Amino acid sequence: MYLTLPVSKSPSIAVLIGDLSKYFILTVADLSAYGTGDGTPPAAPTGLIATGTTGSVLLDWDDNAELDLVSYTVYRSTTMGSAYSQLASGLTSSDYTDYTAVFGTTYYYVVTATDIAANESTDSSEANGTPSEAA
Repeated sequence: MYLTLPVSKSPSIAVLIGDLSKYFILTVADLSAYGTGDGTPPAAPTGLIATGTTGSVLLDWDDNAELDLVSYTVYRSTTMGSAYSQLASGLTSSDYTDYTAVFGTTYYYVVTATDIAANESTDSSEANGTPSEAA
């Protein structure tokens, strides 16, 4: 059985798996074709919306299309356009619920995308939301 991947240039690795009676050779070539080891960050996430709900703010954004995307990070501020602090990282889906938001406070959010080489995108457009009081 062979697994064929696009091949163009180094780096490549070959691994022999098994013994002499049964073995497989796996060759992975041009890992940069998959975005590994590159210096190019993913595109900034798009379509961010924030919706204030009872006791939380729901965030949703469009999925990034990069094949080497690993995760998203959400940043939050109480100041429009600046002073963001990291709220959540390592997110693998394009949504998040901020349960730490305080009733009556408007929060400003941006999201970034990170690829397998730890390149982080620029910030998404900002969205804001205000949680409402529980009934």
